[in-house]
Amino acid sequence: MFLAIIFIVLIALFLAGPRVAIKSKIRHITLPDDLDNYLMASERTFDDIVPGAEKTILWADPHHKQKTPVSIIYLHGFSASRQDFIPICDHVAQALGANLFYTRFTGHGRTGDALAQATINDWLHDTAEALQIGQKIGDKVVVISNSTGSTLATWLLSRYKSDVLASIMISPNFALKNRFSRLLVWPWGHLIARLAIGPTRSWEPLNSQVATYWTYHYPSTAVLPVAGLVKLVETIDLTSITTPVLMFLSPNDGIIDPAVAMKCYRQFGSNTKQLVVVENCQDPSHHILAGNIVSPNNNELFVQTIVDFLKSLID
Repeated sequence: MFLAIIFIVLIALFLAGPRVAIKSKIRHITLPDDLDNYLMASERTFDDIVPGAEKTILWADPHHKQKTPVSIIYLHGFSASRQDFIPICDHVAQALGANLFYTRFTGHGRTGDALAQATINDWLHDTAEALQIGQKIGDKVVVISNSTGSTLATWLLSRYKSDVLASIMISPNFALKNRFSRLLVWPWGHLIARLAIGPTRSWEPLNSQVATYWTYHYPSTAVLPVAGLVKLVETIDLTSITTPVLMFLSPNDGIIDPAVAMKCYRQFGSNTKQLVVVENCQDPSHHILAGNIVSPNNNELFVQTIVDFLKSLID
């Protein structure tokens, strides 16, 4: 009897432990007319943002900053920055005559410690802000997202599906390849991360540009919000999302689980959707499927496929 009581107490203590906060209520966002100054002022709050990682708008006509029929917002991946997919979005925007907004998720493009301070709610707020900016610079908004950016895009579609013309997802993170990641949303997830990974997580950058534009050394607890986002999106009824979806996916992805991504693709309720299976890329992990820094061999394929898909919706 005594042992049973001890066991129950231990279970209760475990379940009462701290866990990653999954809060999806977004604070009100009010955007001024002068978005360039708004973004510059926002980013000047930090003195350690890597040049080229900051939030920015690429106007279709820099001399006449006017709303375009279509705008594009880009949501980058975890620990990365807007440079992770350059210049795909630039070229797509040019082909469509579209204004383009690159966000920077909280903690990204800075130090590892800054990355570890970010929360799920921070990233949801950044995503909602990106959509609002997209709506101010374009009549119709296209969301292009990479990896965990696609996790956030899925949440966005579930909340604001009528506001998005199309969603382009690359290597979407609906589940990480490492099944251990599911434990990170348990009580005491921060301790589980430290025990399994160590106090810090580090990896070897593929080249000097990856070293510049990705954060490759950070506290292990920084991955908890990623696991929490996946759990949040698991609660979404994907059949209710009817926004047109174009998904690029490698069956050999070593970061996310491609089988789960494929399952989610099939569940989307979109009447218009297209899956592009990418067999070849220059990323050893088969995760960053295009972009000058990691997999430039696929740039032309991605640009043309995305442009063709979007033009079929616009024409």
